[in-house]
Amino acid sequence: MKLLKSALNLVLVLAITTACMWGFGHVAFSESMALNYARLGGMLGFYGDESLEDLYLYITLAISLVIAGLLVWRGNVVIKRKSTSRT
Repeated sequence: MKLLKSALNLVLVLAITTACMWGFGHVAFSESMALNYARLGGMLGFYGDESLEDLYLYITLAISLVIAGLLVWRGNVVIKRKSTSRT
């Protein structure tokens, strides 16, 4: 049962990450936003010889993984609370 729950959590994280990256991919950004991405990439250690598109991919992936992980973790907490309150 624990293996099934872990596999389901992994699939959910990957699905939510993909959905977030798809959504972020449709956001248009300006020159000032490109500068902010370069600053954020520098803080995260991503920015070097990468092009702006690569930097955008790395930042989007990192943010999407964090969002997806938090959503799945919080969902598990809510489900666990509901199951313990019934007993």
